[in-house]
Amino acid sequence: MNKALGNKGEEIASSFLVEKGFELLKRNYRIYRVGEIDIIAKKENLIIFVEVKTRNINHFGGALYSITQRKKKP
Repeated sequence: MNKALGNKGEEIASSFLVEKGFELLKRNYRIYRVGEIDIIAKKENLIIFVEVKTRNINHFGGALYSITQRKKKP
């Protein structure tokens, strides 16, 4: 994926969360040998972990289709 497109998607998602009252705790948090969490945010006693998927076309389906089973595992 184009890094600039991915960064733009993360910026949009971050702005959306801030507008909804979330505090951004971390972006692009790397977990050794596991991967990366795009955004970690907090609102009151709720902490959320966000995977951002940005696409410029839906030819292969929407963003939900791009999340692998590995990323869905707890």
